[in-house]
Amino acid sequence: MLTVEPYLSVSVVIPAWNSRETIGSCIKSFISQLYRPCEIIVVNDGSTDDTANVAASFSSCDLPVRLISLNVNSGPAHARNVGIRSAKGEVICFAEADGIYGITYLSRTITALKLTGEKIYSGGILKICWRKDEHWAAFWNAIFEARWHLIMTGQIPPRGGWVFYKKSLEDVGYYDESLRQGEDTELILRLNRNGYKPSLAFRVFFYHMEPQSIRDVWKRFFKAGAGGLSYRMSRGSLLQDSFLSCVIVVCLILFPVNLIMIPVVVMTNRESRVGWIRLLRKVRRGQITMGQAVLFPFRYFYVKLAVACGLIYGLFKRSYQMDWT
Repeated sequence: MLTVEPYLSVSVVIPAWNSRETIGSCIKSFISQLYRPCEIIVVNDGSTDDTANVAASFSSCDLPVRLISLNVNSGPAHARNVGIRSAKGEVICFAEADGIYGITYLSRTITALKLTGEKIYSGGILKICWRKDEHWAAFWNAIFEARWHLIMTGQIPPRGGWVFYKKSLEDVGYYDESLRQGEDTELILRLNRNGYKPSLAFRVFFYHMEPQSIRDVWKRFFKAGAGGLSYRMSRGSLLQDSFLSCVIVVCLILFPVNLIMIPVVVMTNRESRVGWIRLLRKVRRGQITMGQAVLFPFRYFYVKLAVACGLIYGLFKRSYQMDWT
């Protein structure tokens, strides 16, 4: 077992909702860590499938795996806060129920905290898409690799952090439970405003399930747009994001022009530009087909379109509800 001196006790908190197919693999990946956590806490957030039974099946292993079941689905922010309050460790590691984590994940993220007691958190972790559909997996991995590159070169700040001192979370007031979308980014922004700094973890990764069909991509990102109004209001970007969403929808209406404009617009965005360049390099090495690279900007636009339509829908829905109150 790899240890980091001085040793810090780590509680792994996994919010889970209808994660029967993936929660077992996630738990196993933390049981196998070189840096051994003191406990794994699965917060079953009102699941209607066998998530709780799968998690409970690990209760007899030599590493404590605790199951906390909530009666109704309350969202990831509330589930994480429940996990924080019941955690025994000095450090909290938040995990995705549909993720599989490399065996050095904890050892490297704990090392990244520097063990100095300063106001820091660990971030900068590379996400890798589970490969079910080859074309969508190549798209997501290009985005994740581009984001990783931009973070590691200091061109953009880390967008999230997953390993924190428990005291740090208590100091800033936990996750904002009023948010159903963007709660993790909002927490990071709040930590940054309170003087906390990210400590990047190098050469560490986890596999994550990403939507890999046109239908699933639309469902996920439409929901993200519709449910992210409170988050955008909290960061003061609702007006700007609403305007950009309308521009995206107008671009969809001008479809013939899009065949030229979408690739041009995608190249003006740093993240998508770096991702597209990486895909083109893989084409040269024979790792992917040219078709995957050609479709990249249109897939990227489709994701943004789903968010935009969701945001516009959320605005109309909120306006309608206000008219009736």
